[in-house]
Amino acid sequence: MRILHVVPYLGSMFGGTTTVVRKMSSQLAMRGHDVTVATTDYRWDGGADADYQVLPFHARANLGLMIYTPDMRDWLLANAPDFDVMHLHTFRSYQNALARRVAVASGVHYVLQAHGGVLPSFGKQGLKVAFDLVYGQRILADASRAIAVSAMEIGQYVKMGIPRDKIELLPNGIDLYNRQELPSGEVFRERIGARGDERLVLFLGRVDRIKGLELLIGAFDQLARRLEGCRLVIAGPDFGYLSAAERKVAESGLDDRVVFTGELRGEEKNEALRSADVCVVPSAFDIFSMTALESMACGTPLVLTDRCGIADMVRDSALVVGYDSDALANAMLRVLEDGSLRASLAKAGREKVEREFGWPMIIDRLEDIYLTL
Repeated sequence: MRILHVVPYLGSMFGGTTTVVRKMSSQLAMRGHDVTVATTDYRWDGGADADYQVLPFHARANLGLMIYTPDMRDWLLANAPDFDVMHLHTFRSYQNALARRVAVASGVHYVLQAHGGVLPSFGKQGLKVAFDLVYGQRILADASRAIAVSAMEIGQYVKMGIPRDKIELLPNGIDLYNRQELPSGEVFRERIGARGDERLVLFLGRVDRIKGLELLIGAFDQLARRLEGCRLVIAGPDFGYLSAAERKVAESGLDDRVVFTGELRGEEKNEALRSADVCVVPSAFDIFSMTALESMACGTPLVLTDRCGIADMVRDSALVVGYDSDALANAMLRVLEDGSLRASLAKAGREKVEREFGWPMIIDRLEDIYLTL
């Protein structure tokens, strides 16, 4: 099968969306499919596997990630009819507007995977509504299927007018290292100057307002007053909230107990997860959370808010709390003070991803979706 993925960016700094596109493309290629990814060179860092083709078209202009790539239009017009299926990632993009028009004209079926971005919320609402009037409703209406990663996202698609019978539930997948291959966390601890007996709380993700960092810093402030020898590590690229987060840390008097590492890539992420006594996903809104999967795959105890779409899927293997500072502080304290709880969460989380989130079973389902178009 010839498969074309269309995504407006593929740089590693964009987190879960680009991780999923890369892994999905690689897994499909390993099964013998001919896979091409059409994207832009905006913040492109070359991070792609050799078993599929990446075409990073030059970004001529960028307005709030509405990335203008006119060269892609010409390429799509010439090549789209040769593909069996097109898979559009994110929702509101110049690339999807082009791809939808060419797909309809060429008679090529496409699936849409919005990665949590289908509702016109969380900033730039006026621009999003305008996009929907001109392009968005057509992209939704002409999609043969919409892929949702959680029940939360199914509800969002329905709210935007997609019939329920066109929506497929397909969680994101995760690479499963052999347990013996997982790295030691000592290297990361040495890198940040943590003592051997110091308890580490890890946030791993974009430093973005919607990721709940204000809530986490407030909850850690409570935790630090109740538990000696703990430190918060905030690891991730700045998406406009770093200065505010640093200011809140300073105002709380936590400068010596909070470390900002910047973006971690590849094995560095696993080293950080293995070093942590608990990984916290405090999101104000998150349609899924790849960090949650990565934490469980590394055997790191997980605490997350019920505003994460994955929360209902992992209640049996993580601590899920309301979006509340007291509740989050209490959950972190429970995990850090109770060694048996940490061990049971680590074991349950690892077993959960092995049963339900390995890439082979996810790709089985994706191939079935493609074949029914």
